[in-house]
Amino acid sequence: MVGNPHPPQIMTRLCTVTEAAKLLGIDRTTVIRHIKMDRLKAIVMDGQYFIRADDVEKLRGVVERSLSERMKQEVKSRKVPQLYKLCVDDKFEEVARLLNLPEQPSSVSDCFSIVNKVMKQKVNKI
Repeated sequence: MVGNPHPPQIMTRLCTVTEAAKLLGIDRTTVIRHIKMDRLKAIVMDGQYFIRADDVEKLRGVVERSLSERMKQEVKSRKVPQLYKLCVDDKFEEVARLLNLPEQPSSVSDCFSIVNKVMKQKVNKI
């Protein structure tokens, strides 16, 4: 008996744009941008994009490296270690001024939390 000349294809899971965005930790519009820039292959069915889960995983590494690099740049440009030092030194008014906050942090942990949140927002906008 001769082997099957057409081996069975392995089915891979397909993700919607929303699912891919959640897996990648990015916005839906960014996923669509990746598709339109040919960084992410997609299948269109009934006017909706579907992406192979394998391709999403490949892009995850790229996105994580990109975010890591952007975070490093943002940390350097914003002098985040200095902001943390200001938090430790209870200079909450100075932190609020530097980050254009509507009110100053109330404790060291609150200050750290705010600095982290602001920096994450800044990086995600880049």
